[in-house]
Amino acid sequence: MTENMKSNTSKSHFTFLWSGQAIANYADVMIIMTLIFTIYDQTGSAALSGLVPLIRTLVVILSGLLAPLLLDRFPLTRLLSVSQLLQLLGYVVLSFYLIHLPQHENYFLLFLSYACICFLDGWTSPAKQALVPRLVPRTSLVKANSVVSVSDQIAQLAAWALGGILIVLIPISLLLTIMVSLYTISFILILFIKEPTNVEKLEGTENVDNDEAKRKSLPSIQSILEGWKAIFQHALLRKLMVMDMIEGIVGGVWIGALTLIYVQEQLGKAEVWWGFINTAYFVGAIVGGVFVGYIMKKLRLNLWSSMVVGAALFSGLVWVYAFSTQAWLAVFVTLFMGPAFQLRDISQTTLYQQSVNQQLYPKVISAKDTINTALMAISIALMTVIADLFGIQLVYMITAICSGISAIVGILSYQTFKPYLSPATHDVMQKQV
Repeated sequence: MTENMKSNTSKSHFTFLWSGQAIANYADVMIIMTLIFTIYDQTGSAALSGLVPLIRTLVVILSGLLAPLLLDRFPLTRLLSVSQLLQLLGYVVLSFYLIHLPQHENYFLLFLSYACICFLDGWTSPAKQALVPRLVPRTSLVKANSVVSVSDQIAQLAAWALGGILIVLIPISLLLTIMVSLYTISFILILFIKEPTNVEKLEGTENVDNDEAKRKSLPSIQSILEGWKAIFQHALLRKLMVMDMIEGIVGGVWIGALTLIYVQEQLGKAEVWWGFINTAYFVGAIVGGVFVGYIMKKLRLNLWSSMVVGAALFSGLVWVYAFSTQAWLAVFVTLFMGPAFQLRDISQTTLYQQSVNQQLYPKVISAKDTINTALMAISIALMTVIADLFGIQLVYMITAICSGISAIVGILSYQTFKPYLSPATHDVMQKQV
């Protein structure tokens, strides 16, 4: 097979990955919104409907902790296709239960089926993320990450912007049927992905055991801890994780409830401006992702500076947002938050991919996602309490400060990042692809 044929085949597999992921993400959000709406509509209980995100958080954390046991023993594509199939079956059961759910019924089976779906998602997420650097040439990683990010933001925008309208206008049975059909299409696309057999070995991970047979025979506890050890022992991964955690502790400020409080209390506006702000962020994120992909060649050798600049810009914009009392200014600032966040996030994701051995990368992502999910849960609880006690403005001031601290950590860690940024290092890595 010629190099061009290999490149075209790789692009096709990557297209199946990101398109399947975008469709699945859209269907996920829509089904979750339908689940919350149905429970609240039939019970009137905010606490009961609030169990949906709580169950997801707790179960994904547990699944993330156990995922390395499967990541060691099965190819990523097989793990992804099996978990997607099981999730599809779970959504069929969940949809059937929602459609035929009598009022005042016991909701245990409903929540149990949803918990099983979330548990499976703890496997699919690291598998999907780890496939990107295996399917895409190293020189195209920034562009690939921007494509994944943009497609995800478009799916999120379409779901959250149109979801409420569709739930009201379309019968629940028809809506769920459509979403299950979309998830079926996603599963079919995933089946076309073929994982490369020659997984590359990268610099900076010489101490990592790359013998596949040995990795499959690792004791369970060693297998579970391997990704965590890599994060805390590998200097660059440790710095990236510190930056992630600093920003993650305030990540909960962007949940809908706090944005609504901001609109009503600080801006003094009706709920419609809540929708304007949410839409502005997603549109900005989409534009930002496209822009990052467009400047890929320049960004590829300036990942550290792009990450730091993105974090600093985001901090400044959130600071303006925190003190804004004009609705139009809040929307305008939010629109530019998206590109700033994308600049930081895509650069950071690419640095993760370039600094760790690809055989170990799924475990690193699993550990990273578990930490971020736990931090999100803590953040939501912490930020809502601060908003209740001290007001919504302080919440966003703290967020701006944390983003600024993250940028400072990046600046002070330049010597750690430097070996992964030089053209010579890139040339060496590219020869290993």
